[in-house]
Amino acid sequence: MKKYLLITFTILTSFFLSFAAEAQITADLLDKKWQVQFDVYEHIRNMNESQWAAYSKLSVSKRREIESQMKKDAASSLFEFNSNFTFKVSKNGELLEEGQWMIQSDGKTIIAKNDNGFEDKIILLDVSPQKMVISSEQYGQNVTLVPLKE
Repeated sequence: MKKYLLITFTILTSFFLSFAAEAQITADLLDKKWQVQFDVYEHIRNMNESQWAAYSKLSVSKRREIESQMKKDAASSLFEFNSNFTFKVSKNGELLEEGQWMIQSDGKTIIAKNDNGFEDKIILLDVSPQKMVISSEQYGQNVTLVPLKE
């Protein structure tokens, strides 16, 4: 009986330690400034029906103007995750949100929140040193981020 308890304990300990190690690896990968990488044409393809209806009524020049602005907005949008588990989101140098973040034991879910009531559940769909793809409740669609080249 003691042997089975020891084996069960060992297996469970290994299981939980592997989750903690995965979460730490992911946290280490996130520790940098990330810039939004934006594909305007993918965004257009993913518009809902009412968005598409409004967009399709615009003149070609107005569409190009909007597309150019979306690209500029994306290029100026930064997500910063720090190793002390703080985050900042800014656009055009203006701070939009800041607070604390924590990674869940699955290593794929981040909870970001602050004292002002902001809270977001972010799912890490793909994470590597070169790219991060997230799904965010706040932003409503997948967002691709790449490390900021400073």
